[in-house]
This record gives sequence, structure tokens and C-alpha cells, in this order.
Amino acid sequence: MIKFLHAADIHLGYRQYNHPERFNDFGLAFEKIVDCAVEEQVQVCLLAGDLFHKSSIDPVTLIQAESQLSRLRDHDIATIAISGNHDRPRYGQAKTWLDYLHARELLVLLETNDDERFLVEQQSYIDIDGVRFIGMPWYGGSTRIVLEAIADEIPQISWDGIRYSVLMAHTGIEGQMLDMPDMLRYEDVEPLREYIQYLALGHLHKPYEAPPDAPWIYNPGAVENNSFDEARFSAKGAFIVSIDDDGNASVKKRVIKGRPFRTTEFSITKCGDFNTLIYRLRETLEAEKEGWQDTQPPVVNLLLTGTLKFDRSRLDIEGLRQLAQECLDCLLVRINTRLDNIEILADYDDELTAEQLERQVFTDIAREGGYGERSEEWGRFLRSVKQKALSNELPENIYQSLSGFLVNDAKGDE
Repeated sequence: MIKFLHAADIHLGYRQYNHPERFNDFGLAFEKIVDCAVEEQVQVCLLAGDLFHKSSIDPVTLIQAESQLSRLRDHDIATIAISGNHDRPRYGQAKTWLDYLHARELLVLLETNDDERFLVEQQSYIDIDGVRFIGMPWYGGSTRIVLEAIADEIPQISWDGIRYSVLMAHTGIEGQMLDMPDMLRYEDVEPLREYIQYLALGHLHKPYEAPPDAPWIYNPGAVENNSFDEARFSAKGAFIVSIDDDGNASVKKRVIKGRPFRTTEFSITKCGDFNTLIYRLRETLEAEKEGWQDTQPPVVNLLLTGTLKFDRSRLDIEGLRQLAQECLDCLLVRINTRLDNIEILADYDDELTAEQLERQVFTDIAREGGYGERSEEWGRFLRSVKQKALSNELPENIYQSLSGFLVNDAKGDE
């Protein structure tokens, strides 16, 4: 029998909200995954993309990666990885830190060869004890084209002695999150079923098993939340797969908890002055905290709603933040607003890239438009529409995309 662990989207090096403890949390998440691999006595650990949050990392992040990968190696656990959209080579770069870790023999980096063939032994796939592991890194908009090429090449390689096969791909399945661009459809992956028994995905931070009736597609989800939107996803962690000598497999989920994220909503409509707001907010926050049973101080999103009944200059946002920090005994407080009569700049992450900042702005526009919990999905969609328009996409295609998104969004309200 052989066992492997499937994890993804660890995002080492992410100093979220520019807070040092959030940097440490992402390192601790990887440590917990390695703990799980050791406890389960697996022979292989799969990392399905985005081990790092960005291609350029600092020494501490590299130390985090090397120390945990060394632990896996010391326990005779082979680590197999693919690159994701975050840790892939940037423009002008030939190599990444994943290549360095591969050269150090701390992991095996599988990459498809887009020059002649996609499937090359010891380069894009590796066999361990009769189990074949194939890797397909992030390809973005070219994912379906590459997958078609892989499906054409699969029958041409030898399958002698292979009792089970796994394809790792840093991509997602359409419909799991509303209008995430460049996702695969079931019909895209179905041609692989004859040869692939387990499709190990990453990229989407939501955990899922698909199709629901007979799953063979798995995404473990990101242990640490990369945004408040991800806090609604439960049961994130890793999959443990056991394969017997006849090629029969059993799959179980190991839930691995990250730091808790909590959202507290407070209406300021009945507060005629700032002192009243402070008094009522303190009461609300203290009552809210009584129901929490967190093992770690949470990250809190304080959402102010309603109508401001006093002068804007008297609304001390930083004072409200300090009050919430004191009452909730949390790691940090982020303040966002959904007020009827004024606009207040929301908290933005100090490390946001231009792409992420643009998406955040679209998200805020959606939130102010009343889309609430789906504002982040609308933010992603609005940015994708902009990208399609800039790439001279046909208007009818953009219209079709919008129609499909509206239908899916309407179903989410049912």
C-alpha cells in the first residue's frame, strides 16, 4: 500500500495586512500540513501550487520552506510540487525558488514541456511504487489547450506496472466559485478519466470534491484565509489517499485549522453622536465576544452599516479600531463601511499588488451596490470583464459571460 497527502495554496511569505503574526501564521500552516503527513505516515506529499505567495521571497520565507521540506525528507516522505500563479516565474525570470528547492533535492518539481511534448518521464511525471504522479502547473487562459494536449499524449506513454495515477493541476472547476476566469469544465477533464483516477487541484481556496455523486476531483482548500471572503469556507486542510496493491483507493479529509477570521456588523443609524456610538459599539462587541470560542486571537472585520446621523469629522475610525481591539482581544481589526450617506475609504492591504488593489476597488464598488457577502465574487467578475474588454474580446462574448454570471448569482440567492 502507498499513501499520499494532497495540499495546496500554502502561500508562504504572505505578510497579510502587514502584520508579522500573519506572516508567521502562513508558516505555521505549512508546519501543520507536514505534521499531518508525518502522523499519517504517508510516502508522498503533493503540493498543488502556490507554495509561495510571490516569486520573490525573503530569507525567512525560504527558511520556513526548507525547514519543513527537510522534515518531510527526514521522514522518507517524497515531496512533489507544481508551480501556481503566485510562485511561477515572472517576466524575464528563467528560474524560481521552486527550482532551487528541486536542485536541493527537497522536492520534485513537475513541469510540462511546452516545446515538443507535455508528458516527459522524470520531468512532467514520476512513478513511485506503481503510482504515477503527473504535474501541470498554472497555465491561466491556456489551461484547456494544454489539458487537451495532455489527453492526446496520455495513451502514447507506457502504463506498464501502473496501478493508480494522479494528475496535479493548479486550476479549478467551473461553478465552484462564481465566474473565476480560466476554470475547467467537467467536459474538459472527462477525457482523462480512462487514465487518471485522482485529479489533485489547487488555485481556488475553497475545499471541494467533485462531482458530488462520484468524486474523483479534489481541492483541499487553503488552510490560512487570504481574505475575509474565504472565512466562509469550512473543512479546509488536506486529503489523505491510501492505495492498495490492486489500485483501489480510499480518500479521507483531514481538517487543518488556521487562524480564525470573524466579521462583526454594527449599524450606526441610532447613534446620534460619536459618544453614543462608542457606548453602543462597546456593548455589542462585548456581547459578541462572549459567544466566541477561538483558540487563537482572531482577525476581525468590523463592518459599519446604516446612516451617519452626526458630522463626518466626528467619526474617529482609528478610535473605533482601538475600541474593537480592546473589547475583542483580537490579533487585529479591519474596518469596512457600508453606509448609506457617505463614503469612507476601506482598509487596504499594504502588500496588495496592482492587480489585487484593482480587484479590491471593484469589490468595494460591489459592496456599496448592496451585494454584501457576494461582493468579492462580483469584484473578481468586474475585473475579468475589464480584462476581456481590454483584450478586444467580442462584445457578444462579454455579454454571454455577464448573462451566465447573473444566472449563477441568482441561483446563489435561492
